[in-house]
Amino acid sequence: MKNIYIVLILLTFSLRSFAQSSHRLSISYGFAANELARKNDLEGTESHFGKGAGMIGLRYIKTLKNNFAFETGLEYSRYKFSVSPVFHPNVVRTFRRENIELLSVPIYANYTFGKYFFVNGGIIADFHINKKEKKSFDGQSGLGAGLGIGAKYDFNRITISINPYFQKHAIFALDKEPHQERIIEAGIRFGVGYRF
Repeated sequence: MKNIYIVLILLTFSLRSFAQSSHRLSISYGFAANELARKNDLEGTESHFGKGAGMIGLRYIKTLKNNFAFETGLEYSRYKFSVSPVFHPNVVRTFRRENIELLSVPIYANYTFGKYFFVNGGIIADFHINKKEKKSFDGQSGLGAGLGIGAKYDFNRITISINPYFQKHAIFALDKEPHQERIIEAGIRFGVGYRF
């Protein structure tokens, strides 16, 4: 519950700091391929296989100067994994399904080039909201990073966007493990927004 309050405070501060000029609020939905990676493989541990991810959220984009904008928001993501137990000879391995759920606050720069295209990227503050339920994963709370390129189309005050992206989570984990696992994802996000 504490994590939700921290996210709301960060989001409120971000929105209030940039409330004086052109801005857009979007609802976004996306899906991604994912994996759980660590720097060095360990023997004698469970294996995790990414089975895809889905996300939904709100994005706020505030135009600053020329084609530059500040982008933030709040996003809920659910990452699916198939978990394989440690291999033992003559024992049948049974795979099980587990999920990691994150609440994320992106703090991005957004640059528009041409009439329809943009690039966005920066840091992501992540909060692993189902960590207590799932003991077989390292915590993903902390700071990650993301980078994307996309296209948008404006008509009247409505904006439709598509945003392929790459993200890596827990680069700086709050509860860092000796062989920290990190979610890596490549996906696509769709958005429908309203310009104020």
